[in-house]
Amino acid sequence: MDTTLPSIILTPTLIAMGGAALLSLAFSYIPGLRVKFAGVDPTYKRLVMVGLCALFALAVMGVTCLNLWTTNLTCDQKGWVQAAWFFGAAVIANQTTFSLSTTKPDVEQAVLVSKQKRASKKARG
Repeated sequence: MDTTLPSIILTPTLIAMGGAALLSLAFSYIPGLRVKFAGVDPTYKRLVMVGLCALFALAVMGVTCLNLWTTNLTCDQKGWVQAAWFFGAAVIANQTTFSLSTTKPDVEQAVLVSKQKRASKKARG
């Protein structure tokens, strides 16, 4: 019986998905960050996460095109299509992780206060 573990090839897609999931976990579980982020409108939360995933994809392509880091990407149309693919995979991993994260009591309180502030702003006009 072979007990060796299969090797895992760290592709840019796998790295992006892992990084995006860790980013989501950071915003869900790091105490100061999670409370601050909880008060943000849900639409902006998603936009922030998508923006950070896009920034990561652009950074990977940037270091690839500048030959600062060797990846299996190329700095041509095919490479940018692959970058778009791993950006999409990262967004899916990020949003899935965020939706599966548990809500802590301090976050629930911050969300409630934020909703009350938004409601009072709407009421004032």
